[in-house]
Amino acid sequence: MNSRFRRSAAFILAICLAFCSCSAVTETADRLTEAIGLLTGKADKPDWLVEAEQFDDYAVPIEFYGNYAGDNCLLGKSGVLYERLTDEQKTAYDAMQTAAQTLNPTAFSVGKCTDTDVAIAFNALLCDMPELFWLGSSYGMVRYGGNTYVRFVDDSYGYTCADSVERAEMAQSLTAAVNEFFAQTDISGRSDYECLLEIYNWICKNIVYDSAAADSVGDDSQSEYVHSWSVYGALCNGTAVCSGYSEAFQYMCRLVGVECISVLGDAVDIDGKSEAHQWNAAKIDGKWYYFDPTWDCCDSGALKVSHIYFGMGYDQLLSDHTPYGGPDQLTEDNISFGNFNLFVPTDRADVDYFEQYGIVIKSADEVSTFVNNEALMSGQPVEIKADLGKQLTDSDVKQLVDRFVGMFMSRNSKRTYPTGYRMNFSKIEYGYIGKNVFYMKLYN
Repeated sequence: MNSRFRRSAAFILAICLAFCSCSAVTETADRLTEAIGLLTGKADKPDWLVEAEQFDDYAVPIEFYGNYAGDNCLLGKSGVLYERLTDEQKTAYDAMQTAAQTLNPTAFSVGKCTDTDVAIAFNALLCDMPELFWLGSSYGMVRYGGNTYVRFVDDSYGYTCADSVERAEMAQSLTAAVNEFFAQTDISGRSDYECLLEIYNWICKNIVYDSAAADSVGDDSQSEYVHSWSVYGALCNGTAVCSGYSEAFQYMCRLVGVECISVLGDAVDIDGKSEAHQWNAAKIDGKWYYFDPTWDCCDSGALKVSHIYFGMGYDQLLSDHTPYGGPDQLTEDNISFGNFNLFVPTDRADVDYFEQYGIVIKSADEVSTFVNNEALMSGQPVEIKADLGKQLTDSDVKQLVDRFVGMFMSRNSKRTYPTGYRMNFSKIEYGYIGKNVFYMKLYN
């Protein structure tokens, strides 16, 4: 459940002029000397600035085209968070986007931005464009001649993939992965809600949670799992932690023309444990809904995907998810924490997934109506929300299932079942998922 922390660690002049590896002590000392010289006006124009001014955008940005890229595709357009930036922050965002797309190895100007502006713009870029998966989580920054310069580096932060050929191949793999989904799934004529449900189900069924990556946070092995924190790991390798799930959902939503963002915060699991987490908000018919594909992946039993966290309103989200606050927590003296959200929608959902598809019971007797549920009778696992005015327990679920079985047997003894429906079963699988939702599956 650990999230991909958006730590915009801007190593400022007074620290080490972080255009070098902090492990290179001698070089760092040289940079400090250079920084002091720049600040006091006693140094010539440094080599990195000469390189920046001479840099030629020879590397063509990767374009993510494919069979899906129709009129509704939002890739390449301004992101949701970009539109919420100031003009100065947009200038920095644009410059960093160009540098990331071209793998610019030198320093580049982001205009006359403050440290906080750069931090906000960098986090907005990371959250708006998960397809820039080769961009790491930090940057170096310095001021010169009234302008602010930024540099991404090929290190434990900066670029995670600084080889243009390899990056192009990885981008092509990402395109192939989503093309495979669209080749298998016909979304023509579907509503946005139905499209997102197809994407959600596919992600939950085809991506495995990478526990090893989550457990590696803070130790030397974390770099081995770098892709599990990104859309690339989720869609190309089939393994991810919560940020990979979230970015995969966001990326595919934008491919079908639906605005979607990733949201950072803390979440409390079924055992009462709170951890850093990442999930999504998407805009459907003018209203924002929340989604958490990581938590709706089921790894045991017949049910592989639940929908407790599909299409929640803000009020429903807050029962166990707490978004981080806004960038107002940043100051010029403390900009190293990227755990904030530029936008947290607060819309209430009209209906949740279970109400949308009529799989809610308001009394115990209503479970008997599922003897006529086509999906259940055909052998598919079916989720049911029991809105009984109390917290459901495992014992309550067993009683509901027993009531269903009794009604099923009674119906069959009277032979009043609809033609073509199941007449018997050898086993019934059931389980409590959480939040008053349980599932049943019938076996021959």
